[in-house]
Amino acid sequence: KTYETDIRNRKNAIHDHPNTSQQALGFKVTKIFAQIFQALWNNSSNSTSKLLYDFKTIVGNLNKQYSGNEQNDAQEFLLFLINTIHDELNLTAPGRCRQQSKNSFSYQTSSELARCAWSEYIDANQSIITSTFSAQLHSTLRCNQCKKESKTFEPYLLLSLPIPQKIIKPVFITVVFLNQSPKQLQIGLCLPITNTVKDVREAIAQQSNLDLNDLALVEIQQQNGFFQVFHDTDPITRLTADVYAIQFPSSNSESTKHVASAVDSQSPSYVNLLVLNRVRYNSGRMERFGPPIAVRVPRQSNYRTLQMAIIKAQRSLIRDEAMEYAQDYVVFQLTLIDQYQITSAGASKEEYPVLHDVQLPLYLEKIVEILDTYDGPGLGPSHIQVYANWNEKYLGEFLSKWTCSDDKPDIHQSVAQARATMHQPSSSLISLADCFSLFTQSESLNYDDAWMCTHCRRKENGTVKNLKIWTTPPVLIIHLKRFCQTKVSNSKLTYPVQFPLVGLNVKRFLSATRNISEIDTPDSEIDDEHEESIENDDDDDDNDQRQHGLYDLFAVCNHRGSMSNGHYTAYCKNPITNKWFCYDDHLVSELDPSRVCTPDAYILFYKRRDTPSSLSSQSIEKLSSTINPVINEFQEFLNLDRPAPKEEQKPQQHGLEPPLPLPRKLLLSSAATTPDGCSTAPCPLPRTRLPPTETTSNSSQPTPSVRRQIPDLNSKSNETTSKSPWSRFNDSRYSNDEPDRNVVYLSTNSS
Repeated sequence: KTYETDIRNRKNAIHDHPNTSQQALGFKVTKIFAQIFQALWNNSSNSTSKLLYDFKTIVGNLNKQYSGNEQNDAQEFLLFLINTIHDELNLTAPGRCRQQSKNSFSYQTSSELARCAWSEYIDANQSIITSTFSAQLHSTLRCNQCKKESKTFEPYLLLSLPIPQKIIKPVFITVVFLNQSPKQLQIGLCLPITNTVKDVREAIAQQSNLDLNDLALVEIQQQNGFFQVFHDTDPITRLTADVYAIQFPSSNSESTKHVASAVDSQSPSYVNLLVLNRVRYNSGRMERFGPPIAVRVPRQSNYRTLQMAIIKAQRSLIRDEAMEYAQDYVVFQLTLIDQYQITSAGASKEEYPVLHDVQLPLYLEKIVEILDTYDGPGLGPSHIQVYANWNEKYLGEFLSKWTCSDDKPDIHQSVAQARATMHQPSSSLISLADCFSLFTQSESLNYDDAWMCTHCRRKENGTVKNLKIWTTPPVLIIHLKRFCQTKVSNSKLTYPVQFPLVGLNVKRFLSATRNISEIDTPDSEIDDEHEESIENDDDDDDNDQRQHGLYDLFAVCNHRGSMSNGHYTAYCKNPITNKWFCYDDHLVSELDPSRVCTPDAYILFYKRRDTPSSLSSQSIEKLSSTINPVINEFQEFLNLDRPAPKEEQKPQQHGLEPPLPLPRKLLLSSAATTPDGCSTAPCPLPRTRLPPTETTSNSSQPTPSVRRQIPDLNSKSNETTSKSPWSRFNDSRYSNDEPDRNVVYLSTNSS
């Protein structure tokens, strides 16, 4: 009946719009799909084989990805199939699609915005696909400056749920102590995967007997140096193998107790520096050596004071002669970076030179900007990240020893214990509820995904994003993200996920800002014959309300194998006998319900209990006899010669249009071009004499004339001319890490 209604309505739509080409509105996929079902119900094996060949030919012509014999992802093909059927059966006239006003501060309530977004969406999308599989997600972003909240409502066809890769995640951190031996110590922590960076900092402080307020977590890459500073709200899944916990001098120490700390003062009297030593070779190549160094210096320091503080912090490596030279000569060149600068992964940050002849270098405009960007104690102690660039020619005269092996930290016994957990099977079961919880977990946007507030017109870092389910469809498709692809490895997550066969309750994962009575999809202008599948009956019976948020499983798509190869099977439940069957290519066997839940489960199909069943014993018996009249009635629109082609016929030649683009939310990762961070001018040698020391009152701030003497570090004269392209590989096809790619949106047609 549904198929007949859709074809009849589509026929009327074609007649109402004679300018629409018949080719664009052909039922190529819908036609062959209906014929396959007819042959299956008639148990016509010969016709089924021929129809399946024709079906693959048509699909391959529409999308070249499916034209060969290579294995393809079942979830991608499912989306292609239902999007294509939607496009063929969409009752909306071409050109009716209008711009949706989904994101606005003008709406009083979320319900009003949701209804408006859904109404505009339905105006452009009316088919059995939207009434069966579509519902809404609710996304909120809150600006840290103006406190305005951005609300967005998006339709979805399926939910792509991330799988907790481990209930317990091992984390490896290199702790850099201030005045302790060994200088560097790598420790291992085993923390719940739902923990944040704040939990990591607390665990490090407890295990290392350090003050939590003195620790900052930073990523320092071996090749590119400083990369990012982690915020307390960041999930531990963002932590890489290059994370350092830096101990800074305490702001409550006796030497600085009389001054305001960098955290509490907008113009701090003392500034923390995090320094990395680098050697500059004659070829221009830069190489790190030694551990990171944390020092605390007065804000009124000149270049000589900065240089002496850095040298004293690594006294064990420095010759006595260098201490004497540093009093009057430039021993190394200082360059600073903006740790809050947004860069692509793998790209070096832009460097700004700190000139030795500037009277007060810590009042440079770039340093003032960095200190102003500091966003509170969640980032750890406020600090400036600086490179000390040594010249290769004079390095041996100043350092008593220096090798790259000095970077290697001592290994704590906790590292071996944490590594052992990586090879142990997870002791705790992962449930579907755990996947839903991870999907709806609040996310702190990183620098790459910084949000531009539409109200105050500012790009904010660290904005918290909340993604919740607003409504659920009659048929809920759940995709378990078992395939994980990163820059260094590809893998498949084989953890068993426990999912219920009956009584899946999704109410607990709905947005808290909606009314419980709005569990169904919002009102729409779908044809009356389809309206019953997305709206509640007027009956207020308590049993109906209890059944409304419950789903029962009726099919599972399984994948056995690895990421590069494997085998698909299906488990399906007979709607009449309620028996489960296993479909393995041409083999069909009855399946015990206890064997439905396996580690191979990939795509789950749930049906809401309050959804009227479209199948009954009588309708199944009449299915074969009803499909033929429907196809015959609309033969001129379907361009069919017969309902089921015979085996001896040659394959039909279909004049197919190019495929419509599939909806896909991509992460733009264009190659970023950044300066290489190294000045082309030769490094100042020890013959570069420092200016004489001028007496400056520590209690006074620099006068306007002093700031005017400071060179503009953003000017083109100080920028490097040599640029290196850096790009990041990012394939969102099987990403298991980013919630932004957990949703697949339904395509909309527009002319």
